[in-house]
Amino acid sequence: MLSDRNRTLLATLREAQPRSLAELAELTGRKKSNLSRTLTTMERYGIVRLAREGKDGHVVAKVPFERIRAESPLDVLTR
Repeated sequence: MLSDRNRTLLATLREAQPRSLAELAELTGRKKSNLSRTLTTMERYGIVRLAREGKDGHVVAKVPFERIRAESPLDVLTR
């Protein structure tokens, strides 16, 4: 989820503030369908917010945070 590639995506969202997934696809070189899946997953985890905006209802992704800290137990295999 927070791979280097996805952290770069989050940074691009914060800095460039694209107005649509199509614009974000152009900025990142990623396919719109890939971005849609990734951002939907990130939204489920509360990392991004997706909203329809404008007259044409483009989906806009926003990163409401400057920093994300994740914690995970190391004993997940023994539970």
